[in-house]
Amino acid sequence: MAPDRPVRGIGDVAAGPILHVLNDGWFMDVVGWAFEEAAPGANTFVAVGFDPHDVRVPHTAHVMGVGNDVAGLRELNSLIAQSRVAVFHNVSETLAATLASAPPSTLRVWSGWGGDYYGSTYDNYAGQLAPATRKLVHSAVRPTYWAGRALRALRLGPVLSSAAKASDVFSAPIPEDVSVFRRRFPGFHGRYSQLNYSTVEDSYATGSRPAFGKSILLGNSASPTNNHLDLLGLLTKIDLGSRKIVAPLSYGDPDYAAAVARAGRRLLGDRFTAITEFLPLDEYNAIVADCGIVMMGHLRQEGLGNVLRAIWQGARLVLDSRNPITRHLQAHGVDVGLVQKLTDDGFPGEPPSREQLEARELYLDENWSRRAVVKNVEALLALANEVTA
Repeated sequence: MAPDRPVRGIGDVAAGPILHVLNDGWFMDVVGWAFEEAAPGANTFVAVGFDPHDVRVPHTAHVMGVGNDVAGLRELNSLIAQSRVAVFHNVSETLAATLASAPPSTLRVWSGWGGDYYGSTYDNYAGQLAPATRKLVHSAVRPTYWAGRALRALRLGPVLSSAAKASDVFSAPIPEDVSVFRRRFPGFHGRYSQLNYSTVEDSYATGSRPAFGKSILLGNSASPTNNHLDLLGLLTKIDLGSRKIVAPLSYGDPDYAAAVARAGRRLLGDRFTAITEFLPLDEYNAIVADCGIVMMGHLRQEGLGNVLRAIWQGARLVLDSRNPITRHLQAHGVDVGLVQKLTDDGFPGEPPSREQLEARELYLDENWSRRAVVKNVEALLALANEVTA
């Protein structure tokens, strides 16, 4: 990866056969590398409404920037029409309108990040909050907020639905999310193809291994979809022994983080530690490595990076049975404890067995290795010959 690279203007180079439409530069390192590995020099990354220097991709790829005004989107539409494949990463309102109008001669790919297809246009958290967390979040929301959301849904809902209907391919980190996407957008009649935004070698194979310390890692961010309050209430009913609870809350909503920190101290006292500041990576990795149990309360696919790190490190996983990640891992033979069984069974007292560790290694290699990530990109690009023929 080049730490800094030249950014091309619209007139400097024609769009390559593979166009990437972005509203954020996050997570482009791995996906940019994988696409360049599969199709060297054929990729153009377009930053829509943000600084294109924030897009970190190999120097062999083209990077452009367009505004999110009328003139910029006109340029973007022209670039899409020139391309064989257009991948829309994390579909926002602006990207949805552009995707909806993209020509069928281009393979149109909705690469989902979760927030762009979970919930509803009226309520971002619809179907994702457990009772205590829902009460906390909604108690701070006034009627004027919901009136604004209703107006937004009237405007945005049809645009997103049109974009989903126009999409030839939907991508998500796990195939179990296809059913989530189809429920949200029943007009989608395309197919699924997996794209990964991380690899074992680049993202998870760091820190000490195995990890089977005394602490429990609770959640992955200061987002209500972690359902921290419900998990904290559950933990008060379980014999924790000498275990401590560590909750990473440095990323996300600071008001929500403060509410979780207060609840944690009130319910668990000095057993509870909230990480509310960004730490150096080696320091954070050391904390995570001491967590022999990783407990997540998400009802949606989220925090997958932390889950995969736990799998690699040998930590025990405790997930909600309703989370698609739970079904995904169980289908691949990965051992997963369930939140719903904690009051009866308690936390696992032993590290994963040799057979369980071998199943984890196989899962990571087949689904999250560099080889697997590039193979997924190649499979997606092969669809261009079928769908747009």
